[in-house]
Amino acid sequence: MEMSSGDAPGTPERRRILGLKKKKKSPKKSKKENGITEPITEPKEEVQVQIPNARYYATMQVGTPEQGFRVIYDSGSSDIWLPSKDCTKCGSSAINAKNKFDEDLSGTFERVGTDYSIGDESTSAVIGEYVKDTVTLADTIAVESQTFALIDDFTGMGEAYARTLYDGVFGLGLTATILQNAREQE
Repeated sequence: MEMSSGDAPGTPERRRILGLKKKKKSPKKSKKENGITEPITEPKEEVQVQIPNARYYATMQVGTPEQGFRVIYDSGSSDIWLPSKDCTKCGSSAINAKNKFDEDLSGTFERVGTDYSIGDESTSAVIGEYVKDTVTLADTIAVESQTFALIDDFTGMGEAYARTLYDGVFGLGLTATILQNAREQE
């Protein structure tokens, strides 16, 4: 697939090539009403560099109405995971406070009923459950009923997670389902 300089992310030609449709615009709610604990002010289509050549993060929205999150891109996994509003071990509120997803604020939230963890029972890095909701990328691509993990406990990640600027992970691995789900919803 060949791209021209006019095929920037979010452009009609880029969406056509990827087989995606443009999200219908809805009026924006104030971030406080959406349960955001910290405003996200960077452009939604711009990749932000946290540590040069090491970590890249971007913003995404989840739910209806949308709640915003900073996520780190992970090319080694295909999972999306975010902290839940009930997460008590999600880092310090004084250092890099995390935006937490409040499922009670979303009219499109669904429980899947399956537990999620990384690692074995004694050394899990994160523990939570699989859920579904609308995930919006680049403010133009909305994927309905996208499965992701809602995390209640980040203890296994230690201080590393507490000190980062991101809230969750956006897996870009080969088995990532979000692009496939977006194509199927046309």
